[in-house]
Amino acid sequence: MSSRNNGAWGRAVPPADADRTLSVAEMIGSCPNIEKMWAGVDEIGIDEHASFAYGQFWFDAVRPSVFTSGCRFRYLHDIPVSGIYQASIFVGMLTAGRHAANVEGRSIATDRIGVPTLIALGEPMRFTTHFRAGQTCDMSGFFIEAEGLAPLLDDLQLAPLPCCRCGLQFRQFERAERLRTALLDLAVNPYTGALGRLYAEARILAAVFEIATGLDSAQSACPTLSRLRREQAERAQAMLESALADPPTIGQIARDIGVNETTLRRSFKQVFGVTIIDYLRDRRLDVARTLLRENRLTVAQIAYRVGFASPANFATAYRRRFGHPPRAELRAP
Repeated sequence: MSSRNNGAWGRAVPPADADRTLSVAEMIGSCPNIEKMWAGVDEIGIDEHASFAYGQFWFDAVRPSVFTSGCRFRYLHDIPVSGIYQASIFVGMLTAGRHAANVEGRSIATDRIGVPTLIALGEPMRFTTHFRAGQTCDMSGFFIEAEGLAPLLDDLQLAPLPCCRCGLQFRQFERAERLRTALLDLAVNPYTGALGRLYAEARILAAVFEIATGLDSAQSACPTLSRLRREQAERAQAMLESALADPPTIGQIARDIGVNETTLRRSFKQVFGVTIIDYLRDRRLDVARTLLRENRLTVAQIAYRVGFASPANFATAYRRRFGHPPRAELRAP
């Protein structure tokens, strides 16, 4: 279903058998973070009865102004769109496809599966995007309206988040296992009714705490790299992310970027807190964990898809990282 649902109380990600054709009107009427929406960038009125995607999206109340939220879209047409986002916070993870948009000229696009992502707007802002026929976007997480954040922070005895006072904050948390676990647990909420609401609220509080801690750490850290070295490390990361299953060698990355291997290795570890090899392994395992929890592929298929040489090597690495074998993530049909 696509709704701003005050009765579902933080349910898990809805099953695919509820997917259906969705209209623009449903999205505008149901999404509390979208104030206005137009066709193209020139504020041309959009046909709100037109279909734009097959799938579903949801905003299910957990407490006032706090919702579990997400989408599962397969876009049906090529439609350029613009509009106004309300001041708000979304925290979630992409599980398939790609999310693409620009806010006030800044990209908030991602195709990084299983990486916790924060999109925070301190004030209403103009966005643009382009729905492309056949493209998919599956995300799940939670959404907080501006007035809902302060009570959450009060419950956690935290100061206001610096990212939410004004402007736009778009951040991805590569090394945030507790945050990732909270979001994964939220997506598979096993309860309904009041117990489901309490379960969802606990996971959202845990996620907000991890984000606040991560932002504080980032702000207090003293940058020791030049802008050039940081950009080189980020380019290396992007190259790895675009080819996790069959990545270029570190030497190839260094040559493409125009830096020697030793400098690249050192810069990468300073920026991301982990070596290039460890980063690649962990990201493969993160993607694998998301795929396992979707329950669509076998363990062996997932092992090869994310780039492991054999299911046995994958199982060993998975157990070492998460403390249990990959089969433990599979749900009985």
